[in-house]
Amino acid sequence: MVLKKYLSVYKLCGFFPSFKPVYLLQAWINQSVRTFAQEKVQNYYYKVRAKKRQGLEINVTVYATMDFTQEEKTYLTQLRANLSDVIGTLDVVEAHDANLLRWIKAADFNLVKAEDRFRKAMKWREETEVDNLRNQEISEFLLYKLPVFIPCGHDREGAMVIAIQFGRWKFKALLEAGHADAVQQYLIQLMERFIYFMRMESSEKKIVQTAFVVIVDSENFEISEFLSTQVFNFISDFLRLLQENYPERIKAVYAINVSKVFEIFWPLVKPLLSNETSSKVHILGGDSKSWRKALLEKIDCRELPTQYGGTNSSLPLYKNSHDPLWLPRAFIFPKEEFSRVIIRPGKTFMLNYNLEEGQRISWNFKTEAYNIGFEFQFCNKAVFEYTKADSHIYLQDGLYDVVQPGPYSLVFDNSYSRNRLKIMHYAVYIEQFPIAEDSP
Repeated sequence: MVLKKYLSVYKLCGFFPSFKPVYLLQAWINQSVRTFAQEKVQNYYYKVRAKKRQGLEINVTVYATMDFTQEEKTYLTQLRANLSDVIGTLDVVEAHDANLLRWIKAADFNLVKAEDRFRKAMKWREETEVDNLRNQEISEFLLYKLPVFIPCGHDREGAMVIAIQFGRWKFKALLEAGHADAVQQYLIQLMERFIYFMRMESSEKKIVQTAFVVIVDSENFEISEFLSTQVFNFISDFLRLLQENYPERIKAVYAINVSKVFEIFWPLVKPLLSNETSSKVHILGGDSKSWRKALLEKIDCRELPTQYGGTNSSLPLYKNSHDPLWLPRAFIFPKEEFSRVIIRPGKTFMLNYNLEEGQRISWNFKTEAYNIGFEFQFCNKAVFEYTKADSHIYLQDGLYDVVQPGPYSLVFDNSYSRNRLKIMHYAVYIEQFPIAEDSP
């Protein structure tokens, strides 16, 4: 109701755009609407997080009706009957037809195979206590050695998107050091947590999401990491484990920053995958313009991190502290709040702030032509990895909630350019959010 009143007054102001008091009123409404919306988002975030800490399950009892073909409905009815002794032990999400259909498709609509695979997978989960792994802390050592981003957005059909920095994974050294079991547990934990991300979103949207999209970044890939019997056997066994226990969880895989070396590696791995799974893998090549264009055909720019051609300049690598909730995004600021700066060739432009715990800093920036290097720093160290932003194509946004007080910097880098100056427009907003009593 409050928001509607703001918007009604704002619309009326549009008839008198040049009258200065009206312009000031519009600016005040811009600020009020943004604050109102941000408080709504923040309050929801804290309420959900508080429920999760208290061990309460968000109510997920009613889901929107999903469309299945008549053939699929027939197979689902039969599989549900065949599994009547175990269906009752599943929660409402796992027992949903959308999830049961995964097993039918993976068995190529062979109900005997589908039932057999389902029962074996349930037995595996029980024997390995997989359900407990999701809540156990992930090894910080392995998060550093095998980095992945938190879920970054959705494709154009609504499937969750995650990105893996596969080119930085150091399998060989880890396995040779005797960490094979720990690595397998780490990968299973990530799979379980990403599925839980989908589960939480399913409860909010009243639909059941079953599969996600994976962006595999193979930059800095070294084939020597994988040319050993130990590594090859580990990958073979783990891919088999995924296909047996997590069928139809992957909607699509997009391999980017692909070098000629990676193209040698892929034919070695492809035979380990089922035909259905391998058909979902898309090698997009090593040319950034080419693979960014291909990604943007499937995923909107707002749903991609800056380094992959999108607009989110503040997507963090996954940490234990991340709840299975989408991190808030910066709002797009009104044009009148932007400042203009010229960054000359070979130079860097920095915005420095001393921030306190509980503050949130948000930013937007756009260049008139050509890209710009960007990094967000704390005490001169990168909080988010340095990347070249396509800010001449899309307006970039970012947001960071301050936990540790001190000096923070927004760094815009044109040092790599010898001749081209960059004209940039930017806006930065710092605010204090109320901390809920039950928040950490």
